[in-house]
Amino acid sequence: MGISKTNGLVRIAMAEDDLSILQLVSKHIDTLENCKVVIKTAEGQELLDKLKENPGVEIVILDIVMDGLDGYNTAAILRKEYPEIKILFYSVCKTELALMRMVACGGHGLVKKGNGTEHFKKGIKTLLKGNYYYPDGETGYTNFANGSSGDILSKPTLLSALELTFLQYAITELTYKQIAYKMDKELRQVDYIREGLFKKLQVQSRVGLAILALQSGIMPKQV
Repeated sequence: MGISKTNGLVRIAMAEDDLSILQLVSKHIDTLENCKVVIKTAEGQELLDKLKENPGVEIVILDIVMDGLDGYNTAAILRKEYPEIKILFYSVCKTELALMRMVACGGHGLVKKGNGTEHFKKGIKTLLKGNYYYPDGETGYTNFANGSSGDILSKPTLLSALELTFLQYAITELTYKQIAYKMDKELRQVDYIREGLFKKLQVQSRVGLAILALQSGIMPKQV
């Protein structure tokens, strides 16, 4: 599976505070079809500064934990100043709540550290198509895109008040237990609402719900 682009190279920027990883990963990405890492930095603010001098970057690859401006806050700034740029996080990311924050601050996808170059190839190709590339539970990576689920969310009347309230909390870093407390419901009731939405919206994870909520405009992006 190649990465095609009719008007030339896919220009990529990367911020990673481990310089050995930065060099290794950027070299691997440069071997992908039509891809070139044109900016390499160790932290977020330096990346933002270099973007001003290097127009035309289409994808930014961001580590989360960096000195100075971290990945989350860098992504939030990118979302406001460069809305056309796609953001691909590169992180260990051990929790679902970390995924929620990635989605909320404007991230379009995640490649977990330790995954091979093939994941970067799939992720970059997915983002260029306008889709999201996030881990989907234990089933690997899924390309989240607009579809029939988005049609449902574009008509909030098709969702119950409880479902809409749950979606508003699903984009946050709250645990399901904390969401149940906020909604004044038992945890088993929240589980029932969640499973119902999974089925209705044809997704398999909380990150899928969050992406659909953002795409539909039900929930504004936040940090």
